[in-house]
Amino acid sequence: QLFKTEFNNGFRHPQYSDFILTIERFQAQNLGINEDQYYQTALELEKTLPADFYIFFYKAVYLYEQERFEEALPLFEKALAIKPNSRAWRRYLECCYHLGKDPIDNEFKSPNEHPSDLYNQGVLLGVFCDGVTDEKRLEYKKYTADIYTNSWENFKRYFENDAFETSYLPMEHTRAMCGNNLANILYEYFQEYDRALEILDESLTYSVFPELISTKIKIYEIQENYEAIITTATRYLEDYYDGNP
Repeated sequence: QLFKTEFNNGFRHPQYSDFILTIERFQAQNLGINEDQYYQTALELEKTLPADFYIFFYKAVYLYEQERFEEALPLFEKALAIKPNSRAWRRYLECCYHLGKDPIDNEFKSPNEHPSDLYNQGVLLGVFCDGVTDEKRLEYKKYTADIYTNSWENFKRYFENDAFETSYLPMEHTRAMCGNNLANILYEYFQEYDRALEILDESLTYSVFPELISTKIKIYEIQENYEAIITTATRYLEDYYDGNP
């Protein structure tokens, strides 16, 4: 209420709408407000902020979750026209799928988005892809790989160029998980074995866990590179399980 009062008194901040709408969306029960209050607030804010990314986004999210896909789609498009954002892009792709429409763009680039946010949206789109069993499956796997690729590239800038806000999360492990998920798509759906192995090798310098090792071994099995399987298993599994694989 304090922020709303200050806004009505002329206070402006670029993330004001994101702050208010996020709180109302996720804390409705604690605040004692209706679950659609964030949507009603977005409609009200739009009178003052007619070209705000978060207003378009949250209006679209509400309509999407009500399965009003035709109404949600142009709002996601308006949000994405203001700035690239993986949350909006993921929801937009899902909306297109439900409507049987092709996305307006086949490429997604979000150079200014935090790599962990991109990674999370890649995971969520991957979950959605699990339910895509028709001819669109390969296309949506490609979109998922694109989000992971953006995350992978931004992780590099996070560590090497100090390009993003420092996170309290275990970022090197998340970076390696991103590499593993990206590599899985590249080899399984697009037969990009060399690129997948390169990403996996780099990921193993950040964190070592069974999924990374398993993905490498699966690729070597396809290539019938049994010597590499033995080398990989010997090098990583014994270390991971403290000499007792």
